[in-house]
Amino acid sequence: MRLWNCSQMWLRKSVVVLIVIILQACGGEEKVQWCSDSLDSHAPIIRSGLGANPHNTRNNPSSIYAHNVANLSLDFALSQPAQEERRGAVALTEQAVFFHEEHSVRAVNRQSGCQYWATYIDPRVRSAATTVFDDPKLNKRLLAVGTLGAEVFTLDANNGKILWRKDLGVFDENAITGGLQYHDGTLLVPLSSLEVSLAAVQTNCCKTHGLLVAVDSSNGNIRWQFHTTANAKRIKYSKYWGPSGVSVWSSPLIDAARNQVLVGTAQNFAPPATELSDSVVALDLTTGKLNWWYQVTPMDIYNMSCDVLLPLFNNCPDLSKELDWDVITPLLTQTSSGDDIIIGADKGGSVFALNPNDGSVRWRSHIGVGTSLGGVHWGMAVDDDSVFVGINDLQGQKVYSLAVLLRVANILPLKPNYVLADGGKPGVYALDKDNGELRWSFTQQRWLKGKSYPVAFSAALSVTNDVVFAGALNGELFALQSTNGELLWKYNTAVQLTDVYGREGQGGTIDASGPIPAGDQVFLNSGYSTFGGSNEFHGGPGNTLFVFGLKD
Repeated sequence: MRLWNCSQMWLRKSVVVLIVIILQACGGEEKVQWCSDSLDSHAPIIRSGLGANPHNTRNNPSSIYAHNVANLSLDFALSQPAQEERRGAVALTEQAVFFHEEHSVRAVNRQSGCQYWATYIDPRVRSAATTVFDDPKLNKRLLAVGTLGAEVFTLDANNGKILWRKDLGVFDENAITGGLQYHDGTLLVPLSSLEVSLAAVQTNCCKTHGLLVAVDSSNGNIRWQFHTTANAKRIKYSKYWGPSGVSVWSSPLIDAARNQVLVGTAQNFAPPATELSDSVVALDLTTGKLNWWYQVTPMDIYNMSCDVLLPLFNNCPDLSKELDWDVITPLLTQTSSGDDIIIGADKGGSVFALNPNDGSVRWRSHIGVGTSLGGVHWGMAVDDDSVFVGINDLQGQKVYSLAVLLRVANILPLKPNYVLADGGKPGVYALDKDNGELRWSFTQQRWLKGKSYPVAFSAALSVTNDVVFAGALNGELFALQSTNGELLWKYNTAVQLTDVYGREGQGGTIDASGPIPAGDQVFLNSGYSTFGGSNEFHGGPGNTLFVFGLKD
């Protein structure tokens, strides 16, 4: 249990226990529709994790093409009225959808939304995806999710029973933000640090750092840990501790051909700057030993006290410019000649291709101007010819996210103030993956109170066949022709609605996991409160999973 959050933890635990007792007293019934058929734990897995597959390509097979995508309509929606945010990419089999909410993991039928099972989890679930896999030791299909307190919960996919839980945090401030990745009996777990936010309200900065942890998927036993910095010490003649930071909030990439796992890393929290910050880092999959790294932006030092006008404790580095230009989730693909390449990107707005053998640069393109909110933020998608990139390029004080984290945003006089960065170019871009040259771009404006504002893209993109799906911060979902960027279809999710169970729900900002096409459906989380409410750029808080399907 994390020390900084212990008072809220016991209160939430009591509430959850009370809810379970009440549900049991009422025959265990929620306001849901229970499935009449049985869940098939052997149905083929067709999607898992933030990147859709071990290579993080976010390219899924489907029956959706440019000629029929306009026939998409809402099949059903699933809302959780108690929430203001919808995190976590869904995992899919041919039969079921597995997903997490803030305090539960659920399995529902893909076609009807009826529920097979639900498991309540006390700590706040926060990972960027629900991961599903078949464990060879247990001979079971499992689900794995990560929490705000750096715990991994692994459940039996057939019935939702918790099989094991493991606290992987080295520091009280460690958290799981990225998606977990599975490979051959091993779970790869990225750990970030909440100290980037808490630095605004603590006396000393900063003592924590990020990790990548490999565990046995059958029991959670640790196989290896990779620390992104050495342990912090007080810097002589300085108010800072260091080294620190270099969180891993990206989702791991599996390069099985070279027996390596790759992640993107974040900035340092305080001096000194270190060599693995803002980098693509490649590790031996068996041992966790460092193979190579490519640092995109040296000397990037930032924590959230830099966003506070009169901080309680001034932990902002004495630097002329704090960037916060983290490297996001990398992907593995092939060039037109069949060579493997790693495609990476960062919140500074750059996209680049690396040789997976040694990290040498094949090409680098700068698309956005970059801000602490992206540039490129959560994830890209790739097909045979192009890499597809969403650009945000909005800037604003991130201190509001600290208030959200501490659950005090509703009682403090805080109002996020977002503006377009100078020279910002929000939109969706397609680059030639052989050389990084621009193929096409897609931009949109929205009118609000007589003024025009750019539509910004922070969520991860997806591609299927000849269609690119992009979710915007204002709550709109766009389908684009992959070869030229032509707008084929769009849908506004920032609306009130009634879900398939009759519950009142709300859509809002589309961020993080983004749209997920699979089969004849598209799945989309709508609602994201971390960076504020509804405004010129954001759709606002929400709590709904939208499920769209093709109609004849």
